[in-house]
Amino acid sequence: MTSPIERINALTQNAKSTWFALLSALLFVGVTLMGVEHIDFYGVDRATQLPLINVSVPTPLFFYGAPLLIAAIYSYFHLYLIRLWDALGAAPSRHEGTRLGEAIAPWLVSDAALHLRARLRGDNCAAPRALESASMLLNILLAWVFGPFVLAWLWWASMPARTWEMTTIAGVCLLTALIAGSASLAMLLLRMKSMAPEPYKNLWSTFPAIAFLIGTAPLIFALSLQKTTGPAKHITRVNLAENTLTQMPQDWVPFALEFSIFQESWCKNRGLICDELNFRSLQDLEKSWKVFRRAKIQKAIPPRLSEVPPQEIRTQNDRATAHNRNFSINLSNLNALSSVFVAANLSKSYLKNSNLSGVIAEGAFLRGSQIVRTPLLYGQLQNADLDFVEVSHSDWRYLAFQGSRARNASFTDTDFQKADFTFSDLQGTVFLDTNLSQSTFLGSNLSYTKFRNSNLNSVKFDNSKLERVDFRSSEINYSIFTNSAHPKTLPRRAVFSGADFDGSAFRNINLQYVYMDSNTVFQNTFLDKTVSIRPEWLKANGTPCQWRLDKELPEEEFYARWKGWIHRGTLQGLPTDFEWEKVAPMKYWDVTPIPPDSPTCRWKDVKSVGRY
Repeated sequence: MTSPIERINALTQNAKSTWFALLSALLFVGVTLMGVEHIDFYGVDRATQLPLINVSVPTPLFFYGAPLLIAAIYSYFHLYLIRLWDALGAAPSRHEGTRLGEAIAPWLVSDAALHLRARLRGDNCAAPRALESASMLLNILLAWVFGPFVLAWLWWASMPARTWEMTTIAGVCLLTALIAGSASLAMLLLRMKSMAPEPYKNLWSTFPAIAFLIGTAPLIFALSLQKTTGPAKHITRVNLAENTLTQMPQDWVPFALEFSIFQESWCKNRGLICDELNFRSLQDLEKSWKVFRRAKIQKAIPPRLSEVPPQEIRTQNDRATAHNRNFSINLSNLNALSSVFVAANLSKSYLKNSNLSGVIAEGAFLRGSQIVRTPLLYGQLQNADLDFVEVSHSDWRYLAFQGSRARNASFTDTDFQKADFTFSDLQGTVFLDTNLSQSTFLGSNLSYTKFRNSNLNSVKFDNSKLERVDFRSSEINYSIFTNSAHPKTLPRRAVFSGADFDGSAFRNINLQYVYMDSNTVFQNTFLDKTVSIRPEWLKANGTPCQWRLDKELPEEEFYARWKGWIHRGTLQGLPTDFEWEKVAPMKYWDVTPIPPDSPTCRWKDVKSVGRY
């Protein structure tokens, strides 16, 4: 029959072996966790480097496997400890005249247990030693705390992946370890206190244990859910700042630099001077450039973020909505400052309180996404798809949107100051309470677009399609409307109701059927004979002195006279943010202003004109 000492030694040996395996696994996982970054969950071909063995594994695989491994070893270890506590608690304090602590195989954990027994029972089963309390505390930390700490670290570090299943698995493993460790600690206290404890007395017969389980389990599950799929105020913040999520082709060149090289080559092959291209040549250049650049973009390998194909989003009803969680991926609280998302699919995503400033998302798909309070300053969204997107309360100043599309989109209280929408397609889009001052819409499709109560000061509308455009209650001072590509083009049923056009210029445009009302401010505009004005309006309001309806001005003279009209002076003077260079072609930046012929021709203090 096995003696108590032999059983204790056997249990000690097995527990000690498991303990070393546990400590090794915990150190291994802990060191690995120190090298994990948020980008590892999202970047193409990103992996987690395992120390010592120098092997890389997919980061999600590590977070699925590591908690299961740690929880299994930790629980197995404490199952051995529970049996060891039974044996140590039942053993006599002396074995053949020797203290129990000196008769059994030495191990710091069992020594700590016997010192606890000696204190609780006073049976002198172990000899007092120096630093006894410190040793006991260290053993408690190593045997009980270290495992749950690493598991809690794994659980928390998995949250930026925004994968509920992964975080829940880590949470369940943490809960399992807490239960195993608590049971082991409770049995240690019970067995060391009494040699013959009541047989029914165990951890779960106590109120604290039940309360702990009832409180901890729901908390872990609730946090796992809230931190991975919850609303913006609860979801874990993800930091992808200054990271490249897309695997770029080796011959990739930034947009501006490659366009400059391409433009120079394109002009040279056709015997043209790039600085003197007319609009038709610019259109041909844009088409050639778009084909060339899209071929380059298609070589990039983007990250898999949204699982919704962009082509499945066909109407505004398919747009992401936060209130009923109708979105593909929640990217709220995302810090993607100066990150690279080239060609990434973010369709039907939900972004709130994120930071996309400086992001390079050329050729990206944000179709049907909902974006709230998310700055995109200096963002690069060339050749991107933002159809049906809904943006509100965001700062998108200096946005590069050349060649992109945002059909039937909605922008509310968004700042687009100095944005570049050259050759973009904005058909049917609504701009409400937005700031678009000093922006460029060269060659853009603005058919059926609504600019409501917006700031469009110093904006270039050169050769834009304006059919049924709605400028209702917007301020459009010092802007330029020309259409040299299609002279006399009629912006059918355009609405200028309540709009303020002080200082704006019109050329080669037919305004015969544009709707104006008594709140439209049009007296201080500048135009020449290339603009068709309804005779009824002229009869009701007269011909402003600065208009040149008798002569089709040469282009240089047109800009010189417009500049002279602006510098003749408004009643309040020029606005502080007005820049002639933002509205005039480069070749006319230094043109000498020609004031109106009559010295009495000045701006009118008129904020209402007749209807036409």
